[in-house]
Amino acid sequence: MSKIKWGNLAAKKYEYYSTKYSMYKKTSQYLVKIADINKYMTIVDLACGTGVTTIEILKKAGTSGKIIGIDSSKEMLDIDKKKIKQKNVYFIQSPAEEIDQAIKGKVDLVLCNSAFWQMNMNRTLQSIKRILKNNGKFIFNIGSQFYKFPKNPRASRDVLFFSIMKEIAAELYGLKPKKRKLKLLDFETINKILKNNSFEIDSYKILEFRQTAKDTYEFFKIPVMTGWVFPNLNYSERMMILDKAYKKVDKSKKFTSKWIYFVTKKVA
Repeated sequence: MSKIKWGNLAAKKYEYYSTKYSMYKKTSQYLVKIADINKYMTIVDLACGTGVTTIEILKKAGTSGKIIGIDSSKEMLDIDKKKIKQKNVYFIQSPAEEIDQAIKGKVDLVLCNSAFWQMNMNRTLQSIKRILKNNGKFIFNIGSQFYKFPKNPRASRDVLFFSIMKEIAAELYGLKPKKRKLKLLDFETINKILKNNSFEIDSYKILEFRQTAKDTYEFFKIPVMTGWVFPNLNYSERMMILDKAYKKVDKSKKFTSKWIYFVTKKVA
């Protein structure tokens, strides 16, 4: 997932999903809830996307602090700039691994909603460390698609939708989908990466919420969510497969989405 490319279509689909469905809003709200934000902080929204977390930060910080939205996608930031006009909010295009070159001065807090695993985590932490004030905090989350929860090794919605989609792709195109090479993260791995980069875990929390089949269907309309597993098919072909899979899914079924949140602080 580290080489995700967000074009105009992806940005628009992401914006539609994040405003019409609750997953990113809920994950953002909880991230802000545990961040202990006050009105005079300088806060970075890392991988800000189309601003769903930035908006939640604004509700808490008001207009007296400074909020910096960072994203590598120009298309995402173009959407941000059209809908978020507050004078204390700034948007900068930059890879996460290079934010120390994009941000001048020190910041109090860096938040990252639903994206940290996409980055080079070691390089990103080193970059965050350079811009954080002493005892500044970095707070992020990881979902069950990429994190190994006890007795829940894989996100059930992925197992259901992708298993059906793979069958359809094989039937229509004779394709064997690309196997996922990603190794799921766990607590020990995250803790080691943080320690190696001079961060320590202050606390961690687990959030669960339920999602419908329709929610999952719309999520997979974001191009990159199916592009990695069907790289030989164009977007229209992937969406045709998704539509056929959705028709076969039990619409009454709900999926549990699990997220682990890490509150970490700079220690050196």
